[in-house]
Amino acid sequence: MNKLLKLSTIASLFLAISGVQAGDAAAGKSKGMKCISCHGLKGISSNPQYPSIAGQKEAFLVSQMEAFKNGSRPVAAKSALFGGLNTGDFGDLAAHFASLPAGSASSKAEAAVLDKGKAVYEMCSGCHGANGEGGDAGPRLAGQHSAYLIKRLGDYKSGAASDESMKGIVGGMSDIDMASVSEFLSSLK
Repeated sequence: MNKLLKLSTIASLFLAISGVQAGDAAAGKSKGMKCISCHGLKGISSNPQYPSIAGQKEAFLVSQMEAFKNGSRPVAAKSALFGGLNTGDFGDLAAHFASLPAGSASSKAEAAVLDKGKAVYEMCSGCHGANGEGGDAGPRLAGQHSAYLIKRLGDYKSGAASDESMKGIVGGMSDIDMASVSEFLSSLK
């Protein structure tokens, strides 16, 4: 993780812990019109390849936007989109999407798959919350599309996404574990 990303993450976490609101949600709503084509009008994506961002913690959203802009989380479309935005814009966008109610992808997996996923999730709850609601150390995972979660887990496992703690956790997961935990998380609200 480069120094800029570490500093932005620390600053964002400080804002979250201190309770200081990073931005103006009303301003973020008008700035967020470019976001809705992938993440949905209310921050809930209808496309399983894109995450829902409604209800995420502001600090997490700001850190991700900064990572897209500085290239430490390389996604070509995002890097270009965020190129003209500044930290104030990120704060406003984060405040808007954090203020929206989170949704659920509503998994249709069988009970046995969800039970296995719940058991696998136990090792994730320290950072992502007991019910996938997110916390200071990790983003909200509850209600995300399982296809998106499986891809992100695969990215961590292969090293395409750089987070040593995630790589260590996912490194021991089988494909079945990743699919099960993803279905379990998508079933949560």
